[in-house]
Amino acid sequence: MDRKELTQIQIEQLVEDVVKELKEKLNKTVCTIEKHTESSFQKCALVMGQLGQDEEKRVTDVCQTVRTVDDVGWNMIIVADLSLGQMAQIALGLPVDSESENILQSLLEGKKVYILESGLEYRKYRESAYKTLYQIYLGYEDRIRKFGGEVVTDVQEIIERESAISTEREISGVTTGDDLDLTELGLLRESDLTKVRGNGYGTVVIGQSTIVTPLAQDYLTNHNLAVRRQ
Repeated sequence: MDRKELTQIQIEQLVEDVVKELKEKLNKTVCTIEKHTESSFQKCALVMGQLGQDEEKRVTDVCQTVRTVDDVGWNMIIVADLSLGQMAQIALGLPVDSESENILQSLLEGKKVYILESGLEYRKYRESAYKTLYQIYLGYEDRIRKFGGEVVTDVQEIIERESAISTEREISGVTTGDDLDLTELGLLRESDLTKVRGNGYGTVVIGQSTIVTPLAQDYLTNHNLAVRRQ
């Protein structure tokens, strides 16, 4: 009788231990899923225009997407369609419609604005347009680039650029207050600055012998970034 009671106690203890272990594993699993979800969707894109089905899927695999500016949380814009009028409005800084205004506002705030090449309406007239007129729109595109807009070939390029930015933030870009420490670079290029754009830096710190390319200098000037050598 005593032996049976002891066995029963052992069984109850074993069940209690198993339940406790399962609860701990379940809690760890939930935390892991929540952490993964937060990491996967820390970026949110406002999509303007119509993406293809495959493009939409590739974008939503790596970040959340919204369709209206009223949706909260978006920190970048993907422009799938940009008309002639909208392009001129943005390049001249004189928005007429809400989409152009939102794009300009985002550029002013330092948010990423990606424009798909396939969505640039003016490029459809490359063969038929008079050269002088076509050159005007080429100039508009160049001005938008200088404002901080990035013209990309496809959504895969956006994914790769955003992935590179995330990696760069993890392994470099040491900051002190509002300073961006790039003293390890011997050559400062525009691409080095665009990788960390929108992070709130006010001063770029470079080495005494660091060479600044003309495009990087234009970027620094256009984005009101100070430079300090050390």
